[in-house]
Amino acid sequence: MLTRIFASIVVILFCAGFGAQAATLPSLQRPNPNVVVLGDSISYGDSYVENLRTHLAYSLGDRGPGFFSIWSGAWVMTGAWNSESAYGPFGSAVSGKNGAVAKLTVYRDSESLDLLYLCMPDSTPFTLVVDSIPHPVGRGDCRTPTYMKETIATGNFGWHWVEVDVPNSGKAYIWGLSAETGNDGVLVNNISQSGRRLIDLSPSTDSLGFLDVLAPTLTIVSLGMNDIGSGVPLDQYEAALSRLVAYASRFGAVIVVSENPRKDADTLNPHQSDYVRVNEQVARAAGVMYVDMYKRWGEYSGAVNRGLISSDGYHPTSKGHLDYAAALWEQLWHPTVRPRMR
Repeated sequence: MLTRIFASIVVILFCAGFGAQAATLPSLQRPNPNVVVLGDSISYGDSYVENLRTHLAYSLGDRGPGFFSIWSGAWVMTGAWNSESAYGPFGSAVSGKNGAVAKLTVYRDSESLDLLYLCMPDSTPFTLVVDSIPHPVGRGDCRTPTYMKETIATGNFGWHWVEVDVPNSGKAYIWGLSAETGNDGVLVNNISQSGRRLIDLSPSTDSLGFLDVLAPTLTIVSLGMNDIGSGVPLDQYEAALSRLVAYASRFGAVIVVSENPRKDADTLNPHQSDYVRVNEQVARAAGVMYVDMYKRWGEYSGAVNRGLISSDGYHPTSKGHLDYAAALWEQLWHPTVRPRMR
């Protein structure tokens, strides 16, 4: 069954504090909500997202492990695969051509799989093999890049072996796979990517078409750290954030998160606090939730002394990741609370 609807919750994590309009956890009491986390390396690899997923699943039920990036180390890829930097919620999709193969073992129990791909002017049909059963998928008749989803019912509950086969003289654009248990509950899709900048994810409204497929009921975006490090002009940063928040708000609630203080914040121009201010202003103007890890943790040296930031000066420690999850959980339950980590 080919569908372009993928109910999801996209939570937008940035570098700021606790504020509070929009959705609280009771607003997630819709049938089978999905959470989508759009982040950078702070949320990539599940880190605090797994902790948040566990708490949400305990409260709302567990609908599955969610999203696997095609570019992650979980996939074994052979043949001609290339990054397509202009497409996908990672800042890139992956194209395979001329007999390319990508294999994945889903080591989490599930009974259905959603393949997320792009229909392009030069793409062709390809094959998704699930547990040795081939499923023809894909289209090649799209004049403009179009995000698509193909749902495969596996017929059994358990682990699954997945293979994407691109035919000779064919080409396919893939950006991931999502697995579901078939049970009622929440699905948390973490589609974060190391090194991602907000400005690259949201350069224009046209770049946000993947949200039409995900159709998030809540959007978390944990972005900004790499924009700050590369000195993205504040007006461009604000425009990209405003675009993303407005687009995601069409589908449901949004949380904007300002990420934690970084070791070189005092030497940056613009300063990290300038981006944090933009995050909060955009969130307030849009009427969405806001979580401020920058203010929550306070000065960089103090956050290091409390064991919240790792030795690289940017990424949270295990303790720091737990506090990210706690801050989001508190926001969802008590949107007027403004705690500090001590």
